[in-house]
Amino acid sequence: MKGTAYVHPSLIGTLNEDGTYLARYCHNDGYPSHQIRQLAEALHSYHGGDAKQLLEEILREDWSSLAPADASAELTTGDRSRFKPSHVVPHAGIGYFYTDSTEDPIDGALDEDTEIDFEWMYLFTGDQLRVFANDYSQRHWRGHRDYLLYDLKDIDALDTGAAR
Repeated sequence: MKGTAYVHPSLIGTLNEDGTYLARYCHNDGYPSHQIRQLAEALHSYHGGDAKQLLEEILREDWSSLAPADASAELTTGDRSRFKPSHVVPHAGIGYFYTDSTEDPIDGALDEDTEIDFEWMYLFTGDQLRVFANDYSQRHWRGHRDYLLYDLKDIDALDTGAAR
């Protein structure tokens, strides 16, 4: 159902060469079949393929959900959903952020124990978007799939897998 958010907490950020990451929390719709499409749309339709620019904006806030087209439309038309709380605000070309975000992004390392709260993690590195799943049984991040940023232009041709 369009407009219905499902809680699947995820992290979105950047992966460093040493296996450490810097990421922000995203509360809703964190499963790959949704999140990869939204990241692809944000990257190529709203940020001209510039992952660095997109990441700078993502890393400023914690997110309720990624929905670049919906957030941009809301800012253009001024039509606000009555179901969105006042502390959830649209950001053009990305989605809806929390005005009460924590000050700093989450930092961690792929080889550290995971937080039980996060199901998925999406990390940009170089020319890729790397997707990791939380392996709850062993409490660590397991590589799920990697996508070339260029290939995300044609998101409909890609298998984004792992639906809810």
